[in-house]
Amino acid sequence: MKMLLVLIAAGAIGFYLFKNGIGDSGSKVEVAADGSELKLQTEAGGTATFAINEELDGTFLVWGAHEGCGDSRGSCGSLTLLPLDVATRLARRYPDFHRCASPGAAEGKANTYDLQLLVPDSKTRKAIAGIATDHESRMRESGNRLCVTLRGNYVDFVQVELGGNTLTAAQVPKPPAGATKQYFVFPKSLEANECPPLG
Repeated sequence: MKMLLVLIAAGAIGFYLFKNGIGDSGSKVEVAADGSELKLQTEAGGTATFAINEELDGTFLVWGAHEGCGDSRGSCGSLTLLPLDVATRLARRYPDFHRCASPGAAEGKANTYDLQLLVPDSKTRKAIAGIATDHESRMRESGNRLCVTLRGNYVDFVQVELGGNTLTAAQVPKPPAGATKQYFVFPKSLEANECPPLG
């Protein structure tokens, strides 16, 4: 019964955030003076708290992309990414691994992870939307994948407060076994680019 109430509360917060959304300007973000945490103030009136972890700086092959603020914890987009060193290794064995019909596609997908992105400004939100549109177009037309360069910090979700309700990290259901690994990221810069030659 308790788990059911938690899921109902999480769904209500998620629906409220989705309906009232984080506007095109992005979210108001306040970083603690010691750099240990950030608070994301949503336009819906909620406050999400995240602990700031290690830096992220790299180029990745895009496996999937989505723009939207439907996550109750405050992210406004996600990227499913494959590290470029893994992509290079796979390309040596399966030159067409990035295409769905390739025998290497399953191995590629198994090495991806999902980054839930916090959105501090309209520039980042537009970048996510552009990447999602470009990725979808490439998959439909040529099957050739896009790469992105992402700099920022990994962050751990602590809690979100909205309308007198609080959802904590401990109350969020664990993903099922075998699900794509998921991380929250606070991006400082996000750029789309053509992938370098692989293999």
